[in-house]
Amino acid sequence: MQRNRYHHLSWHHGIELFEAAFSTQTFSRHAHAGFATGAIAEGAGGYVCRGESMVLPAGSLSLMNPEEPHTGHAAAGRVHYNMLYVPESAVLGLRDLRGFAEIAPRDHGFRLTRALHVLARRLNGRTGGWR
Repeated sequence: MQRNRYHHLSWHHGIELFEAAFSTQTFSRHAHAGFATGAIAEGAGGYVCRGESMVLPAGSLSLMNPEEPHTGHAAAGRVHYNMLYVPESAVLGLRDLRGFAEIAPRDHGFRLTRALHVLARRLNGRTGGWR
């Protein structure tokens, strides 16, 4: 079963949250306009990015720079992850971030994974401001 949800925060710098839970869906080579920060909550996700094929188990972060081409798929069975998309202008206005050097660090203690999960749960209970 595929279960994906998309939330768009229209009143906050265009921030978006993508909740993904699937086993057979694949994403062909694509890129995002802003920074993409994701956390694998369950299973394992895979992608090709920067010429390298990667498998990200639960507890891994996925950090993509704007316009960085990559693919996506479930690497083993089912994968569940949350991905936060933030426009470059919103991030650069807060700090001088030049981009992510590492694209798949570990989320030790699952802190970001849990935070994105809580955000997704809260968004699913709201209607105002999100679509």
